[in-house]
Amino acid sequence: MGYDQTWFVDPLDPDLKCPHCRKVTQDPYRGKCGHILCFDCVQELMLRKIPCPALGCLTPLDLTSVAYDRAAFGTIQKLRVKCASLECKWLGYLEGREEHLAKDCEYQITPCSWGCDAKLHRKYLLAHRNVCPKCIMPCPYCSQVATADEYPRHYEVCPKYVVSCPKGCGASLKRFEVPDHLQRHCGRAEVQCPVVNCTEYVTRDSFSAHMTQRAVHHVELLNAALTVDRTLVQQLLGRVQSLEAQVAFFSASYVPNISIATPNSGQETTCEEKRDMPSLGNI
Repeated sequence: MGYDQTWFVDPLDPDLKCPHCRKVTQDPYRGKCGHILCFDCVQELMLRKIPCPALGCLTPLDLTSVAYDRAAFGTIQKLRVKCASLECKWLGYLEGREEHLAKDCEYQITPCSWGCDAKLHRKYLLAHRNVCPKCIMPCPYCSQVATADEYPRHYEVCPKYVVSCPKGCGASLKRFEVPDHLQRHCGRAEVQCPVVNCTEYVTRDSFSAHMTQRAVHHVELLNAALTVDRTLVQQLLGRVQSLEAQVAFFSASYVPNISIATPNSGQETTCEEKRDMPSLGNI
């Protein structure tokens, strides 16, 4: 079947129209009678054994009476046409129309490039990418890839996603920074009083006020702790002195039982026996 006449910008040569489908000839074949017809129309006419349908022409059509008309094809392909979309202002040659529709026309209805069921104008594809549930894109925070429908779940665990302080101090920070923020900086995070035996927890913002208001109580706690420490020290000192006395007693009363061989006899004598032997200097 031929090309729709509404595509063309300039007036058409009647000789370029197919006498069977009444459209601009597509893949033109010329019969012996001189008329050109679309290839599909020629096949249909030959199958039905209908002669050339041009007005007043009854020339039979068969494989020997028609031939491909390359010159007519070139002429038709150079005819100026407009885009199929009414909103598009493109004008060009017929030979470039299909490529324009397939690649360039912003108003051509196009299926989603990423596999969802959406169909929309090509110019909206880039914006659609941000909401397409099938489009795989890197996370804008941590660069991990995910589809748009996975982003809500990913954002719940993304370490670099910006969140508000869970204590409500107003700080905005990356999720992985939250533990350090709570431990060192957050004014609403609770910290334990560092005074010995003080079990109170206060917010970091109220820490100074707590130390001032509870100063007397803290002194009492420190005195009590110091009293306990002094008692413990005295007990430890008494234990040490007791151990030192035991060590001194055993050191004074202990005599090692060491065997010594006497000269010329080959006999061994204990330390107690050695005390009664004459010294070698007196022999």
